[in-house]
Amino acid sequence: MPFGRTGRKLQGVVLLFLTFLSLSLVQGSDRVLFIGNSYTYYNEMPQMFAAIATAQGHPVEAERVTTGGWSLNKHLKAQTAMERVRTGEWNFVVLQDRSDNPVSNPQDTIDCVQTFAEAIQLSGAKPVVYLTMAYTEPKLSKTYGSSDWEGMQLALASTYRQAAEQSGSLLAPAGEAWAILRREHPEWELHVGDGSHPNPLGSYLIALTMTATMYGEVDVTLLPEQVGNAHLSEAQLAAFADAVGRVFLHGKEHASLNRE
Repeated sequence: MPFGRTGRKLQGVVLLFLTFLSLSLVQGSDRVLFIGNSYTYYNEMPQMFAAIATAQGHPVEAERVTTGGWSLNKHLKAQTAMERVRTGEWNFVVLQDRSDNPVSNPQDTIDCVQTFAEAIQLSGAKPVVYLTMAYTEPKLSKTYGSSDWEGMQLALASTYRQAAEQSGSLLAPAGEAWAILRREHPEWELHVGDGSHPNPLGSYLIALTMTATMYGEVDVTLLPEQVGNAHLSEAQLAAFADAVGRVFLHGKEHASLNRE
């Protein structure tokens, strides 16, 4: 997989973004549905992903069923997301549980992923499990009285990996790429002030991981408009690409897809 290509931020990003997004609506584009909550919809991450994937030559139309604070269990009870799965003619459907549910109630996450994945596969699409990121130390301390963010990340990874493996889903290990950057570049902030949700750079990292999961490549030459006015150096862009590439070294089966 051609991980690690870097480049400077392109001029005219907004124009390029609009061009790529319009191309994603043409016949033959992949349809991708995201089911989750604010971890998915912050900074319009699905549209970031669509712009990046389309720029790489994989036109994408991304839609979402997302409600703040909702778990996959709540989505199942509401039935709206399942109805979209059954009627949308998707290529991929991305599943994301509530932030701490895979830690506090891992079996619920696994069971809900299994239920969704069965319906997704029956519809002819491929399920993708979005492995999320741990809270910051202050958020963890306030919520649980612990500052062990790496312990939370390991618990998230364990549950989401088990859910993906048991359901035959692809795994998008965004939280593990996030953890690499937190360890190696703690000066780069990826959360917003609440210590839980992604800022635009955090959502950009998630979008890169989604692209790598579904299409087997990561390209940091395009910064979608949702990233805002961030000016990333080549070293920073290389670190983002490297972090995404490294998380697949231990699970390449999740990043490859045999397309018919």
